[in-house]
Amino acid sequence: MKKKPQNFTLKTVKKMKNGGLQGKISFTKEDSGITNTEEWDFKNTEDPHPDLIDKLDSLKPFLANCYELDGAVVLANSKGLQAKATESFSHVKSFIEGVYQETLKKMEINGVSIGGEKGEGSEDRRNIVILGTKLMVNGSKTALNSPSIKLSQDVFTTEADIQERINEIEEEVIAYLYEGKKAQQSLFNESKEGLSVAV
Repeated sequence: MKKKPQNFTLKTVKKMKNGGLQGKISFTKEDSGITNTEEWDFKNTEDPHPDLIDKLDSLKPFLANCYELDGAVVLANSKGLQAKATESFSHVKSFIEGVYQETLKKMEINGVSIGGEKGEGSEDRRNIVILGTKLMVNGSKTALNSPSIKLSQDVFTTEADIQERINEIEEEVIAYLYEGKKAQQSLFNESKEGLSVAV
């Protein structure tokens, strides 16, 4: 089992088409008293643990929000709607929620791209791009990537929640790469690790 490097930072993680993960990490390395930051690409053919897939999927509502695909839901939950008290509105609201959930089912989160420096709260200078696809009526999939989301801002009003999800995804990637947390819970074997790293 490999040891996690110091100051591990996730830069990119993507699900590969035929299973496994690829991406980029950065970390600090000390050599002769000098500390340097290095970036490595990784590619592992072993399927990630369902926990990591669930964390990625938790980004679906935020991606939908970027494209205002949740507009009807937001309107239905608006405090200013006088119709909310009527029984007929509850049926409309239920229908709207059902349509929204079906939209989320047609979306897939393939990964995230992360730039900038990690920090706490509003001091987090990372920029996040959520990488996804959406199933279209004709059966094809089209790319549906978010714009760059600055975690230090509140443009989409969900940045704090996205920050929390990204931190959780990073922890799952660490567990995948260095703790053997994969779909089959196989241990990270150094002689047959299935991991290729390029500087």
